[in-house]
Amino acid sequence: MVFFVRPSVIDGVINAPGSKPYTHRALFISALTDGTSIIENPNISDDVMETIDVLRSLKATVDIDDDKKKITVKGKINIDDDLEVKCTYSGTTFRFVTSIATLRSGITSIKISDDLAIRPIDPLLDAINKNSVKIDIKKDRVNIKGPINAEDIEIDGSLSSQFVSGLLIALPLIGNGTSLNVVNNVVSYPYITATIQFMKNAGITVKNNNTKYYVNNADGYKPAKYVIPGDITAIIPVIAGAFMTHGAVSINNITDGFMQPDLKTIQYLEEAGMDIKIENNSLSVGNINSSIISREVDVADIPDSFPILSILFSMSDGIAVLKGIARLKFKESDRVNETCKILEEIKAGYLIDEYLDMMKIYRINNLKKFKKFKNFITEDHRIFMAAVIAALSGTEESVINGSSKKSYPDFIKDLKHLKADITEEPPPAQSD
Repeated sequence: MVFFVRPSVIDGVINAPGSKPYTHRALFISALTDGTSIIENPNISDDVMETIDVLRSLKATVDIDDDKKKITVKGKINIDDDLEVKCTYSGTTFRFVTSIATLRSGITSIKISDDLAIRPIDPLLDAINKNSVKIDIKKDRVNIKGPINAEDIEIDGSLSSQFVSGLLIALPLIGNGTSLNVVNNVVSYPYITATIQFMKNAGITVKNNNTKYYVNNADGYKPAKYVIPGDITAIIPVIAGAFMTHGAVSINNITDGFMQPDLKTIQYLEEAGMDIKIENNSLSVGNINSSIISREVDVADIPDSFPILSILFSMSDGIAVLKGIARLKFKESDRVNETCKILEEIKAGYLIDEYLDMMKIYRINNLKKFKKFKNFITEDHRIFMAAVIAALSGTEESVINGSSKKSYPDFIKDLKHLKADITEEPPPAQSD
């Protein structure tokens, strides 16, 4: 979809969308529960709809209320029949259903797109293949036949925490005494904590000894009610946009008590000079005219905020260092390369050091303000949102082709509510 984005000051109040990671987890756990579970304030993005479609294909009943504020899930999934599921865009869905398929005696045929075929999955397949699970890999699908039989499952957590989370969700139904041993340095650990938090909500306590996890799985999951917190990751571009356009924004539906990796991003932004306040389930960003302070940031656990942080730090007068960029090549795009395209457009300087796993960003356009994107095209939802925010701080109309529906369907709608001048058609010609 093509959007025409004009310079704007974003100002006002919006509600954060429900968290996509927490919604995924609530759905999969609910589908493994013998009974009916309720999910309130869900994220209804393309990725989440893919998870819903997969669970329906596995014969769980999933109903979305007309106002999209509640999902009702009635489990359990079918474990006996040969069934096909489709995974097109969502890496989380693909990795989680791969783990859940190990519980089934029937064949789970996971049909995958070319995009997902190149995203890392081998460590997970290796882990389950060593434990009595039969795997048949085709060009466009992965066939999995369980059930898994294991006392101790070993998984490499250095590429994706989703390998760990998916197996954790399956663990209570594998067998008494089964443990999960995570080797190598796990990335995005807060997402594992989020998984454990929602497992506890369904009656499963996860205990761990360093990198080995155990569960009390005598009775399996219990039906539960899940209240999804607001998605901190989704609103980071909006927070940055308020600063970059010198606006004042308040964002409601910010819930305490949930582990979200991008709470660390908010800390980085505060340390870089932004005035951010969180109280009474609301986050506010004041109207600040000061410049951003360059600093060192580790993005290994916050890969989704890398694009907007890169743009923000390109406005600083110093040199910012973003570490932990290696795994960003395996997201919806090569996110480092895509971000560099934006930096080139806005006339920012950068230097990538692959050996040291970092990128330096500095300003080179001190005398000339960024004007516009002539025709910026991306298929990565995080890159799209970052480009839109950059365009709002430009001086002329930008043309951006992309979408945020994968994670934050109301992103453009919310920006318009914050007085951003964005249309999907060229503005009418001005008469003399």
